[in-house]
Amino acid sequence: MKLLYRAMFLALTFLIFETYAEPTTESTKINSLRLYMFEDVSMAGHVLITVASSNLCNTNSFKIDLSLGGGTEAYSMALAAFISGKEVQLEILNSKGCTGDWTSLQSVIINN
Repeated sequence: MKLLYRAMFLALTFLIFETYAEPTTESTKINSLRLYMFEDVSMAGHVLITVASSNLCNTNSFKIDLSLGGGTEAYSMALAAFISGKEVQLEILNSKGCTGDWTSLQSVIINN
């Protein structure tokens, strides 16, 4: 019986992660970071990121919304990767999906 429960748990875990996995770019370098601090509500509090290449959303430009939980930490990671020359993978915000240029990000992954 324990084996059955364990198998069911693993199957459910796989389904949950498979269902909520967000689209992610291939490993690439950050070309530029641009922080907007204007009163324009549509862009205020965003960090715009351009990457060397992207296989995602037909764009190489993405944004981090600093008003979201973890937004400032994601910006810190992107800045650290940019300064150190490390490659990153960018994960888009699934609730908004691909929106072309400046697609919203959910996470930044730094690679060795």
